[in-house]
Amino acid sequence: MFRRRRRTADRATGGPSTAVAEPAPSPPGPPLAEDGLPVCAAPATTLRFTPDGRVLVCCANDQYALGVVGEDTLRDIWDSPERRRIGDALAALDYSLGCDECGVERAIGNRAGSIEAMWDHLHEPPGPHRYPLRMEFAISNTCNLQCVQCNGDRSSAIRAQREHRPPMVSRYDDAFFDELLDFLPHVRYASFAGGEPFLARETRRVFDLLIEHGWTPKIDVVTNTTMWDERVEHYLRALEMDVTVSIDGASPETFESIRVGADHEQCWVNVGHYLDVTRSYGGTVSINFCLMPQNWHEFGDLLLRADELDVRVDVIPVTFPARYDILRLPTDELRVAVESLEARDTDLRDRLGRNRPVWEEKLALLRRQLDLLESDGMPVRINSRPTVPPEVLEALRAELREWAGQELIELRVEDGIVEAVEAPGWAAPLDPDRWVGWANEVILPDLVDRLGRFRDFEMESGDDGVQRMSYWFEIDGERVPFRSIQVEGHLFGASTAALDRLVGARR
Repeated sequence: MFRRRRRTADRATGGPSTAVAEPAPSPPGPPLAEDGLPVCAAPATTLRFTPDGRVLVCCANDQYALGVVGEDTLRDIWDSPERRRIGDALAALDYSLGCDECGVERAIGNRAGSIEAMWDHLHEPPGPHRYPLRMEFAISNTCNLQCVQCNGDRSSAIRAQREHRPPMVSRYDDAFFDELLDFLPHVRYASFAGGEPFLARETRRVFDLLIEHGWTPKIDVVTNTTMWDERVEHYLRALEMDVTVSIDGASPETFESIRVGADHEQCWVNVGHYLDVTRSYGGTVSINFCLMPQNWHEFGDLLLRADELDVRVDVIPVTFPARYDILRLPTDELRVAVESLEARDTDLRDRLGRNRPVWEEKLALLRRQLDLLESDGMPVRINSRPTVPPEVLEALRAELREWAGQELIELRVEDGIVEAVEAPGWAAPLDPDRWVGWANEVILPDLVDRLGRFRDFEMESGDDGVQRMSYWFEIDGERVPFRSIQVEGHLFGASTAALDRLVGARR
Protein backbone atom coordinates (compact mmCIF):
# COMPACT_ATOMS: atom_id res chain seq x y z
CA MET A 1 0.00 0.00 0.00
CA PHE A 2 0.95 3.68 -0.21
CA ARG A 3 3.08 4.40 2.84
CA ARG A 4 5.04 7.39 4.10
CA ARG A 5 7.73 7.49 6.70
CA ARG A 6 6.50 9.52 9.64
CA ARG A 7 8.00 12.98 10.10
CA THR A 8 9.47 13.44 13.59
CA ALA A 9 7.25 15.88 15.48
CA ASP A 10 8.72 18.91 17.27
CA ARG A 11 8.65 18.46 21.05
CA ALA A 12 8.35 21.19 23.70
CA THR A 13 11.20 21.35 26.18
CA GLY A 14 11.53 22.73 29.68
CA GLY A 15 12.89 26.15 30.66
CA PRO A 16 16.37 27.36 29.88
CA SER A 17 18.01 25.31 32.66
CA THR A 18 16.47 22.05 31.54
CA ALA A 19 16.33 22.48 27.78
CA VAL A 20 17.89 19.63 25.84
CA ALA A 21 18.96 20.26 22.28
CA GLU A 22 17.47 17.71 19.92
CA PRO A 23 18.79 16.83 16.49
CA ALA A 24 16.90 18.32 13.61
CA PRO A 25 14.27 15.95 12.27
CA SER A 26 15.30 13.96 9.25
CA PRO A 27 13.49 14.86 6.04
CA PRO A 28 10.78 12.38 5.16
CA GLY A 29 11.71 9.66 2.73
CA PRO A 30 9.69 8.84 -0.34
CA PRO A 31 6.52 6.77 0.00
CA LEU A 32 7.30 3.08 -0.33
CA ALA A 33 5.45 0.26 -2.02
CA GLU A 34 5.09 -3.26 -0.66
CA ASP A 35 8.47 -4.27 -2.13
CA GLY A 36 10.20 -1.60 -0.04
CA LEU A 37 11.11 0.55 -3.05
CA PRO A 38 9.74 4.04 -3.72
CA VAL A 39 6.49 4.39 -5.59
CA CYS A 40 6.45 6.38 -8.81
CA ALA A 41 6.35 10.10 -8.09
CA ALA A 42 5.00 11.14 -11.50
CA PRO A 43 1.23 10.99 -10.84
CA ALA A 44 1.59 13.12 -7.71
CA THR A 45 3.89 15.73 -9.23
CA THR A 46 3.89 15.88 -13.03
CA LEU A 47 1.82 16.86 -16.06
CA ARG A 48 3.04 16.09 -19.58
CA PHE A 49 1.47 17.80 -22.59
CA THR A 50 1.59 16.02 -25.95
CA PRO A 51 1.45 17.59 -29.44
CA ASP A 52 -2.12 16.36 -29.94
CA GLY A 53 -3.34 17.91 -26.68
CA ARG A 54 -3.51 14.89 -24.42
CA VAL A 55 -2.23 15.37 -20.87
CA LEU A 56 -0.29 12.45 -19.37
CA VAL A 57 1.63 11.73 -16.19
CA CYS A 58 5.02 11.21 -17.84
CA CYS A 59 6.94 10.54 -21.04
CA ALA A 60 6.91 6.76 -20.58
CA ASN A 61 3.12 6.41 -20.61
CA ASP A 62 1.54 7.51 -23.88
CA GLN A 63 -1.77 5.73 -23.26
CA TYR A 64 -3.42 6.84 -20.03
CA ALA A 65 -4.65 10.41 -20.51
CA LEU A 66 -5.77 12.59 -17.62
CA GLY A 67 -7.60 14.93 -19.98
CA VAL A 68 -7.42 16.81 -23.25
CA VAL A 69 -6.39 20.45 -23.67
CA GLY A 70 -9.29 22.45 -25.06
CA GLU A 71 -11.86 20.07 -23.59
CA ASP A 72 -10.78 20.12 -19.93
CA THR A 73 -9.31 22.92 -17.84
CA LEU A 74 -5.84 22.48 -16.38
CA ARG A 75 -7.33 22.67 -12.89
CA ASP A 76 -9.83 19.91 -13.67
CA ILE A 77 -7.06 17.79 -15.19
CA TRP A 78 -4.80 18.19 -12.16
CA ASP A 79 -7.64 17.48 -9.73
CA SER A 80 -9.05 14.66 -11.86
CA PRO A 81 -10.05 11.21 -10.61
CA GLU A 82 -7.93 9.83 -13.45
CA ARG A 83 -4.78 11.21 -11.81
CA ARG A 84 -5.74 9.79 -8.44
CA ARG A 85 -6.52 6.43 -10.02
CA ILE A 86 -3.14 5.97 -11.65
CA GLY A 87 -1.38 7.15 -8.49
CA ASP A 88 -3.25 4.59 -6.40
CA ALA A 89 -2.54 1.86 -8.97
CA LEU A 90 1.21 2.48 -9.01
CA ALA A 91 1.33 2.67 -5.23
CA ALA A 92 -0.11 -0.87 -5.25
CA LEU A 93 2.45 -1.93 -7.92
CA ASP A 94 -0.27 -2.12 -10.55
CA TYR A 95 1.39 -1.02 -13.81
CA SER A 96 -1.53 -1.91 -16.08
CA LEU A 97 -2.63 1.66 -16.84
CA GLY A 98 -0.04 2.14 -19.56
CA CYS A 99 3.00 1.87 -17.28
CA ASP A 100 3.99 -1.65 -18.31
CA GLU A 101 7.47 -0.59 -19.47
CA CYS A 102 8.46 0.55 -15.97
CA GLY A 103 6.62 -2.43 -14.50
CA VAL A 104 8.86 -4.80 -16.46
CA GLU A 105 11.99 -2.99 -15.26
CA ARG A 106 10.84 -3.20 -11.66
CA ALA A 107 9.95 -6.89 -12.03
CA ILE A 108 13.40 -7.83 -13.35
CA GLY A 109 15.18 -5.86 -10.63
CA ASN A 110 16.16 -2.90 -12.78
CA ARG A 111 14.02 -0.18 -11.23
CA ALA A 112 17.11 2.00 -10.84
CA GLY A 113 17.43 2.02 -14.64
CA SER A 114 13.77 2.80 -15.32
CA ILE A 115 12.03 6.06 -16.16
CA GLU A 116 10.18 5.75 -12.85
CA ALA A 117 13.39 6.13 -10.87
CA MET A 118 14.20 9.39 -12.65
CA TRP A 119 11.38 11.10 -10.75
CA ASP A 120 12.36 9.99 -7.23
CA HIS A 121 13.72 13.45 -6.41
CA LEU A 122 10.20 14.82 -6.89
CA HIS A 123 9.05 13.17 -3.65
CA GLU A 124 10.58 16.16 -1.86
CA PRO A 125 8.82 18.16 -0.64
CA PRO A 126 6.14 15.65 0.31
CA GLY A 127 2.67 16.03 -1.23
CA PRO A 128 -0.13 16.38 -1.82
CA HIS A 129 0.46 19.31 -4.15
CA ARG A 130 -2.14 21.78 -5.31
CA TYR A 131 -0.05 22.40 -8.41
CA PRO A 132 2.33 20.13 -10.30
CA LEU A 133 5.99 20.41 -9.43
CA ARG A 134 7.05 19.39 -12.93
CA MET A 135 5.62 20.13 -16.34
CA GLU A 136 6.77 18.45 -19.53
CA PHE A 137 6.00 20.44 -22.66
CA ALA A 138 5.95 18.44 -25.88
CA ILE A 139 3.31 20.75 -27.28
CA SER A 140 4.15 20.76 -30.97
CA ASN A 141 5.27 18.27 -33.59
CA THR A 142 7.02 21.01 -35.59
CA CYS A 143 10.28 19.42 -36.68
CA ASN A 144 12.71 19.65 -39.57
CA LEU A 145 13.94 16.03 -39.38
CA GLN A 146 12.54 12.62 -40.34
CA CYS A 147 14.32 10.33 -37.88
CA VAL A 148 13.73 6.70 -38.81
CA GLN A 149 12.44 5.69 -35.37
CA CYS A 150 9.97 8.60 -35.13
CA ASN A 151 6.46 9.22 -36.51
CA GLY A 152 4.21 12.01 -37.68
CA ASP A 153 2.75 12.73 -34.27
CA ARG A 154 6.22 13.91 -33.23
CA SER A 155 7.55 15.26 -36.51
CA SER A 156 5.67 17.51 -38.92
CA ALA A 157 8.19 16.61 -41.64
CA ILE A 158 7.40 12.89 -41.28
CA ARG A 159 3.68 13.60 -41.13
CA ALA A 160 3.77 15.50 -44.41
CA GLN A 161 6.46 13.71 -46.39
CA ARG A 162 6.49 10.10 -45.17
CA GLU A 163 2.96 9.50 -43.91
CA HIS A 164 1.15 11.99 -46.18
CA ARG A 165 -1.17 13.09 -43.38
CA PRO A 166 -2.68 16.56 -43.00
CA PRO A 167 -0.96 18.96 -40.60
CA MET A 168 -1.70 18.53 -36.90
CA VAL A 169 -4.06 21.19 -35.57
CA SER A 170 -2.67 22.73 -32.41
CA ARG A 171 -4.87 22.70 -29.31
CA TYR A 172 -2.58 25.14 -27.50
CA ASP A 173 -4.49 28.38 -27.97
CA ASP A 174 -4.76 31.61 -25.98
CA ALA A 175 -7.09 29.97 -23.43
CA PHE A 176 -4.44 27.36 -22.62
CA PHE A 177 -1.74 29.96 -22.07
CA ASP A 178 -4.08 32.05 -19.92
CA GLU A 179 -4.65 29.00 -17.69
CA LEU A 180 -0.95 28.22 -17.67
CA LEU A 181 -0.24 31.56 -15.98
CA ASP A 182 -1.81 30.18 -12.79
CA PHE A 183 0.42 27.07 -12.84
CA LEU A 184 3.84 28.23 -13.99
CA PRO A 185 4.77 30.13 -10.78
CA HIS A 186 4.56 26.83 -8.86
CA VAL A 187 6.57 24.70 -11.28
CA ARG A 188 10.02 23.70 -10.03
CA TYR A 189 11.07 21.68 -13.07
CA ALA A 190 10.13 22.28 -16.69
CA SER A 191 11.10 20.02 -19.57
CA PHE A 192 10.77 20.83 -23.26
CA ALA A 193 10.83 18.35 -26.11
CA GLY A 194 9.26 18.08 -29.51
CA GLY A 195 9.22 18.02 -32.38
CA GLU A 196 12.08 20.46 -32.26
CA PRO A 197 11.37 22.86 -29.37
CA PHE A 198 13.40 25.75 -30.73
CA LEU A 199 11.32 25.70 -33.95
CA ALA A 200 7.88 25.51 -32.35
CA ARG A 201 6.00 28.77 -31.73
CA GLU A 202 3.98 27.17 -28.91
CA THR A 203 7.14 26.20 -27.06
CA ARG A 204 8.73 29.60 -27.58
CA ARG A 205 5.58 31.15 -26.12
CA VAL A 206 6.16 29.25 -22.86
CA PHE A 207 9.79 30.41 -22.87
CA ASP A 208 8.62 34.00 -23.31
CA LEU A 209 6.13 33.74 -20.43
CA LEU A 210 8.82 32.44 -18.09
CA ILE A 211 11.18 35.25 -19.06
CA GLU A 212 8.51 37.96 -18.90
CA HIS A 213 7.42 37.03 -15.38
CA GLY A 214 10.83 36.16 -14.02
CA TRP A 215 9.87 32.58 -13.15
CA THR A 216 12.93 30.38 -12.82
CA PRO A 217 12.20 26.65 -12.67
CA LYS A 218 15.04 24.30 -13.45
CA ILE A 219 14.72 23.80 -17.20
CA ASP A 220 15.93 21.10 -19.55
CA VAL A 221 15.36 21.07 -23.29
CA VAL A 222 15.85 18.18 -25.72
CA THR A 223 16.94 19.37 -29.15
CA ASN A 224 17.68 17.54 -32.38
CA THR A 225 20.95 19.53 -32.44
CA THR A 226 20.27 21.23 -35.79
CA MET A 227 19.30 24.59 -34.28
CA TRP A 228 21.67 27.44 -33.47
CA ASP A 229 21.06 31.16 -33.89
CA GLU A 230 20.76 34.32 -31.78
CA ARG A 231 17.27 33.40 -30.61
CA VAL A 232 18.38 29.98 -29.36
CA GLU A 233 21.29 31.58 -27.51
CA HIS A 234 18.95 34.18 -26.01
CA TYR A 235 16.63 31.53 -24.59
CA LEU A 236 19.50 29.47 -23.22
CA ARG A 237 21.04 32.41 -21.38
CA ALA A 238 17.78 33.99 -20.20
CA LEU A 239 16.43 30.72 -18.75
CA GLU A 240 19.78 29.06 -17.96
CA MET A 241 18.66 25.84 -19.57
CA ASP A 242 20.30 22.45 -19.43
CA VAL A 243 20.49 21.00 -22.93
CA THR A 244 20.15 17.42 -24.14
CA VAL A 245 21.28 16.80 -27.70
CA SER A 246 20.04 13.81 -29.67
CA ILE A 247 22.92 12.09 -31.49
CA ASP A 248 22.51 8.55 -32.78
CA GLY A 249 25.79 7.91 -34.55
CA ALA A 250 29.49 8.68 -34.39
CA SER A 251 30.10 8.67 -38.14
CA PRO A 252 28.39 10.93 -40.71
CA GLU A 253 27.04 7.90 -42.57
CA THR A 254 25.31 6.34 -39.57
CA PHE A 255 24.18 9.61 -38.02
CA GLU A 256 22.63 10.98 -41.21
CA SER A 257 20.98 7.67 -42.16
CA ILE A 258 19.10 7.68 -38.83
CA ARG A 259 18.51 11.40 -38.28
CA VAL A 260 17.32 12.07 -41.79
CA GLY A 261 17.75 15.71 -42.76
CA ALA A 262 20.50 16.53 -40.27
CA ASP A 263 24.09 17.45 -41.12
CA HIS A 264 26.53 15.52 -38.92
CA GLU A 265 29.32 18.10 -39.01
CA GLN A 266 27.05 21.06 -38.33
CA CYS A 267 25.36 19.28 -35.43
CA TRP A 268 28.70 18.76 -33.70
CA VAL A 269 29.53 22.44 -34.29
CA ASN A 270 26.24 23.26 -32.57
CA VAL A 271 27.15 20.99 -29.66
CA GLY A 272 30.18 23.21 -29.16
CA HIS A 273 27.94 26.29 -29.05
CA TYR A 274 25.64 24.67 -26.46
CA LEU A 275 28.65 23.72 -24.34
CA ASP A 276 30.14 27.22 -24.44
CA VAL A 277 26.89 28.91 -23.44
CA THR A 278 25.66 26.47 -20.80
CA ARG A 279 29.05 26.34 -19.07
CA SER A 280 29.02 30.14 -18.81
CA TYR A 281 26.18 29.91 -16.28
CA GLY A 282 26.90 26.48 -14.79
CA GLY A 283 24.45 24.52 -16.92
CA THR A 284 25.01 21.14 -18.52
CA VAL A 285 24.88 19.43 -21.88
CA SER A 286 24.12 15.71 -22.18
CA ILE A 287 23.65 13.34 -25.12
CA ASN A 288 20.68 11.08 -25.83
CA PHE A 289 21.80 8.06 -27.86
CA CYS A 290 19.18 5.67 -29.22
CA LEU A 291 20.94 2.28 -29.20
CA MET A 292 19.63 0.33 -32.19
CA PRO A 293 20.64 -2.47 -34.55
CA GLN A 294 21.63 0.27 -36.99
CA ASN A 295 24.21 1.94 -34.74
CA TRP A 296 25.45 -0.45 -32.03
CA HIS A 297 28.80 -0.69 -33.81
CA GLU A 298 29.42 3.01 -33.05
CA PHE A 299 28.31 2.94 -29.42
CA GLY A 300 31.84 2.83 -28.02
CA ASP A 301 33.11 5.58 -30.34
CA LEU A 302 30.22 7.84 -29.36
CA LEU A 303 31.02 7.33 -25.67
CA LEU A 304 34.68 8.16 -26.30
CA ARG A 305 33.77 11.41 -28.03
CA ALA A 306 31.39 12.31 -25.21
CA ASP A 307 34.16 11.65 -22.69
CA GLU A 308 36.45 14.02 -24.59
CA LEU A 309 33.82 16.74 -24.13
CA ASP A 310 33.07 15.69 -20.51
CA VAL A 311 29.44 15.09 -21.47
CA ARG A 312 27.15 12.43 -20.01
CA VAL A 313 25.46 9.97 -22.38
CA ASP A 314 21.98 8.61 -21.68
CA VAL A 315 21.08 5.52 -23.71
CA ILE A 316 17.45 5.63 -24.86
CA PRO A 317 15.71 2.30 -25.54
CA VAL A 318 13.84 2.07 -28.84
CA THR A 319 10.93 -0.35 -28.85
CA PHE A 320 9.03 0.81 -31.92
CA PRO A 321 9.14 0.11 -34.80
CA ALA A 322 10.45 -3.34 -33.95
CA ARG A 323 13.29 -3.25 -36.47
CA TYR A 324 14.92 -0.49 -34.41
CA ASP A 325 14.72 -2.43 -31.11
CA ILE A 326 18.09 -4.06 -30.50
CA LEU A 327 16.59 -6.46 -27.96
CA ARG A 328 14.40 -7.92 -30.71
CA LEU A 329 17.31 -8.93 -32.90
CA PRO A 330 17.34 -12.60 -33.91
CA THR A 331 19.70 -14.63 -31.75
CA ASP A 332 22.41 -14.94 -34.41
CA GLU A 333 22.46 -11.20 -35.08
CA LEU A 334 22.40 -10.31 -31.40
CA ARG A 335 25.31 -12.71 -30.82
CA VAL A 336 27.36 -10.90 -33.45
CA ALA A 337 26.61 -7.54 -31.81
CA VAL A 338 27.42 -8.72 -28.29
CA GLU A 339 30.61 -10.53 -29.22
CA SER A 340 31.81 -7.58 -31.30
CA LEU A 341 31.19 -5.17 -28.43
CA GLU A 342 32.81 -7.52 -25.91
CA ALA A 343 35.89 -7.71 -28.14
CA ARG A 344 36.36 -3.97 -27.48
CA ASP A 345 35.55 -4.19 -23.78
CA THR A 346 39.06 -4.22 -22.33
CA ASP A 347 40.26 -1.39 -24.55
CA LEU A 348 37.22 0.80 -23.88
CA ARG A 349 37.21 0.22 -20.12
CA ASP A 350 40.76 1.55 -20.00
CA ARG A 351 39.95 4.60 -22.13
CA LEU A 352 36.50 5.59 -20.85
CA GLY A 353 36.03 7.76 -17.80
CA ARG A 354 32.73 9.51 -17.17
CA ASN A 355 30.78 7.20 -19.47
CA ARG A 356 32.42 3.92 -18.50
CA PRO A 357 29.40 2.90 -16.35
CA VAL A 358 27.13 3.51 -19.35
CA TRP A 359 29.23 1.12 -21.46
CA GLU A 360 29.32 -1.53 -18.74
CA GLU A 361 25.59 -1.35 -18.02
CA LYS A 362 24.44 -1.63 -21.63
CA LEU A 363 26.94 -4.34 -22.52
CA ALA A 364 25.72 -6.35 -19.53
CA LEU A 365 22.10 -5.84 -20.63
CA LEU A 366 22.81 -7.12 -24.14
CA ARG A 367 24.79 -10.10 -22.80
CA ARG A 368 21.94 -10.96 -20.43
CA GLN A 369 19.43 -10.82 -23.27
CA LEU A 370 21.60 -13.06 -25.43
CA ASP A 371 22.06 -15.57 -22.63
CA LEU A 372 18.30 -15.71 -22.10
CA LEU A 373 17.69 -16.34 -25.78
CA GLU A 374 20.33 -19.02 -26.06
CA SER A 375 19.10 -20.80 -22.95
CA ASP A 376 15.45 -20.61 -24.02
CA GLY A 377 14.84 -18.40 -21.01
CA MET A 378 12.23 -15.66 -20.91
CA PRO A 379 13.60 -12.65 -22.83
CA VAL A 380 12.95 -9.14 -21.68
CA ARG A 381 11.00 -8.51 -24.86
CA ILE A 382 9.33 -10.68 -27.45
CA ASN A 383 11.96 -11.48 -30.06
CA SER A 384 10.24 -13.77 -32.48
CA ARG A 385 7.56 -13.09 -35.07
CA PRO A 386 5.47 -16.24 -35.07
CA THR A 387 2.86 -16.92 -37.68
CA VAL A 388 -0.50 -16.94 -35.94
CA PRO A 389 -2.57 -20.02 -36.92
CA PRO A 390 -5.76 -19.16 -38.85
CA GLU A 391 -7.92 -20.89 -36.26
CA VAL A 392 -6.49 -18.63 -33.53
CA LEU A 393 -7.22 -15.51 -35.56
CA GLU A 394 -10.77 -16.66 -36.23
CA ALA A 395 -11.33 -17.38 -32.54
CA LEU A 396 -10.17 -13.85 -31.68
CA ARG A 397 -12.46 -12.39 -34.33
CA ALA A 398 -15.37 -14.39 -32.96
CA GLU A 399 -14.64 -13.16 -29.44
CA LEU A 400 -14.92 -9.52 -30.53
CA ARG A 401 -17.93 -10.06 -32.78
CA GLU A 402 -19.84 -11.68 -29.94
CA TRP A 403 -19.12 -8.72 -27.69
CA ALA A 404 -19.81 -5.99 -30.27
CA GLY A 405 -22.74 -7.53 -32.13
CA GLN A 406 -21.31 -6.21 -35.39
CA GLU A 407 -18.33 -6.66 -37.71
CA LEU A 408 -14.78 -5.65 -36.87
CA ILE A 409 -12.13 -3.26 -38.11
CA GLU A 410 -9.12 -5.39 -39.12
CA LEU A 411 -5.61 -4.02 -39.55
CA ARG A 412 -2.63 -5.91 -40.97
CA VAL A 413 0.48 -4.60 -39.28
CA GLU A 414 4.08 -5.26 -40.32
CA ASP A 415 6.89 -4.00 -38.09
CA GLY A 416 4.56 -1.49 -36.49
CA ILE A 417 3.31 0.00 -39.78
CA VAL A 418 -0.28 -0.47 -40.96
CA GLU A 419 -0.21 -2.28 -44.32
CA ALA A 420 -3.91 -2.91 -44.93
CA VAL A 421 -7.29 -2.01 -43.42
CA GLU A 422 -10.66 -3.70 -43.74
CA ALA A 423 -13.52 -1.81 -42.11
CA PRO A 424 -17.32 -2.24 -41.93
CA GLY A 425 -19.76 0.55 -42.61
CA TRP A 426 -20.28 1.50 -38.98
CA ALA A 427 -16.64 2.64 -38.78
CA ALA A 428 -16.92 5.07 -41.72
CA PRO A 429 -16.71 8.22 -39.52
CA LEU A 430 -13.20 7.11 -38.50
CA ASP A 431 -12.08 7.10 -42.16
CA PRO A 432 -9.85 4.11 -41.36
CA ASP A 433 -8.47 3.75 -44.89
CA ARG A 434 -6.24 6.73 -44.02
CA TRP A 435 -4.32 4.54 -41.58
CA VAL A 436 -2.47 2.61 -44.28
CA GLY A 437 1.20 3.59 -44.01
CA TRP A 438 0.77 5.04 -40.53
CA ALA A 439 2.63 3.88 -37.46
CA ASN A 440 0.40 1.64 -35.38
CA GLU A 441 1.05 3.75 -32.27
CA VAL A 442 -0.61 6.85 -33.74
CA ILE A 443 -4.01 5.18 -34.26
CA LEU A 444 -5.16 5.89 -30.71
CA PRO A 445 -4.32 9.62 -30.89
CA ASP A 446 -6.19 9.74 -34.18
CA LEU A 447 -9.25 8.22 -32.50
CA VAL A 448 -9.00 10.87 -29.79
CA ASP A 449 -8.92 13.55 -32.46
CA ARG A 450 -11.94 12.05 -34.22
CA LEU A 451 -14.07 11.03 -31.26
CA GLY A 452 -13.17 13.34 -28.42
CA ARG A 453 -12.14 12.62 -24.89
CA PHE A 454 -10.52 9.26 -24.20
CA ARG A 455 -12.05 8.46 -20.84
CA ASP A 456 -10.61 5.21 -19.61
CA PHE A 457 -9.01 1.95 -20.55
CA GLU A 458 -8.01 -1.47 -19.29
CA MET A 459 -5.27 -3.62 -20.76
CA GLU A 460 -4.49 -7.31 -20.46
CA SER A 461 -1.41 -8.95 -21.99
CA GLY A 462 -1.23 -12.73 -21.97
CA ASP A 463 1.68 -15.14 -22.23
CA ASP A 464 0.29 -16.19 -25.61
CA GLY A 465 1.27 -12.85 -27.13
CA VAL A 466 -2.32 -11.60 -27.27
CA GLN A 467 -3.02 -8.11 -25.94
CA ARG A 468 -6.60 -7.10 -25.17
CA MET A 469 -7.68 -3.54 -24.50
CA SER A 470 -11.00 -2.09 -23.43
CA TYR A 471 -11.43 1.65 -23.64
CA TRP A 472 -14.13 4.28 -23.62
CA PHE A 473 -14.71 7.60 -25.31
CA GLU A 474 -17.14 10.28 -24.23
CA ILE A 475 -19.05 11.32 -27.36
CA ASP A 476 -21.67 14.05 -26.95
CA GLY A 477 -22.14 13.04 -23.33
CA GLU A 478 -22.46 9.33 -24.12
CA ARG A 479 -19.93 6.77 -22.87
CA VAL A 480 -18.98 4.71 -25.93
CA PRO A 481 -17.07 1.44 -25.44
CA PHE A 482 -14.38 0.07 -27.74
CA ARG A 483 -12.32 -3.08 -27.58
CA SER A 484 -9.26 -4.20 -29.48
CA ILE A 485 -7.23 -7.36 -29.70
CA GLN A 486 -3.66 -7.29 -30.95
CA VAL A 487 -1.60 -10.32 -31.91
CA GLU A 488 1.46 -10.63 -34.10
CA GLY A 489 0.72 -8.87 -37.39
CA HIS A 490 -2.98 -8.27 -36.66
CA LEU A 491 -5.06 -5.67 -34.85
CA PHE A 492 -8.83 -6.11 -34.49
CA GLY A 493 -11.11 -3.34 -33.21
CA ALA A 494 -14.80 -3.14 -32.43
CA SER A 495 -17.47 -1.04 -30.77
CA THR A 496 -21.02 -1.73 -29.71
CA ALA A 497 -22.02 1.74 -30.94
CA ALA A 498 -23.20 2.92 -34.33
CA LEU A 499 -20.54 5.56 -34.92
CA ASP A 500 -22.23 6.88 -38.04
CA ARG A 501 -25.13 7.93 -35.81
CA LEU A 502 -22.94 9.41 -33.08
CA VAL A 503 -20.19 11.21 -34.93
CA GLY A 504 -21.01 11.12 -38.63
CA ALA A 505 -22.64 14.53 -38.52
CA ARG A 506 -19.63 16.04 -36.74
CA ARG A 507 -17.32 15.64 -39.76
